[in-house]
Amino acid sequence: MSFLICGKSNLYCETLYHSHSDWEIVCNIEGKGYAILVDKKIETTDRTVLCIPPNFKHWSGSDDGIRDMWLWCTDFPM
Repeated sequence: MSFLICGKSNLYCETLYHSHSDWEIVCNIEGKGYAILVDKKIETTDRTVLCIPPNFKHWSGSDDGIRDMWLWCTDFPM
């Protein structure tokens, strides 16, 4: 597994609907929110982890704000 980039977000309320060419692993570390993965809405809370496959359209948001940590990698052994 090759790690490409990792980071920690500032508190935010909404992302744009987007996709990546690599795996994205996201861990919500603060706040309650939701993620839209293609057309499915998933509620998120502290310590929710999402493993998003390459080229998978997604979006996240919150009424009160959330903060997360994320990691992009080229492959993800399942």
